[in-house]
Amino acid sequence: MAESRQQQEYFRSLVQDSQDVIMICDGRGVLEYVSPVAERVIGTEEALRSVDDPRSSTLAEVLLVDPTVVTEALRLAKDGGSALFDVQTDGRVLETSVAPRPDGFVVAVRDVTARVSCASGCTRSPTTTP
Repeated sequence: MAESRQQQEYFRSLVQDSQDVIMICDGRGVLEYVSPVAERVIGTEEALRSVDDPRSSTLAEVLLVDPTVVTEALRLAKDGGSALFDVQTDGRVLETSVAPRPDGFVVAVRDVTARVSCASGCTRSPTTTP
């Protein structure tokens, strides 16, 4: 019993202390779980509300995207094993990955704004040698 409790605490710590938002949703995109970091990473009021009451929100509402984007990502993940799409909100870029599970999907959201900014600012100009 103690070992089981330790494992639960270990995995809870991984999810709650992660830099990535972990969400679980059903086949229609209705949220069942949203990790607490969603408030900081996603930053929408809907994300804040979904942490306390996940079943009150859908993935599209939390990410502020057109529901057809989520529907297509869920379909692709179900058919191909995973789907990846970016969401741009409030000047940030959120990389969103969707993976199927038996009764729905696991969704991970990561803020990649710095990486995208660096990639666009780090392009080199061609140089010539005399």
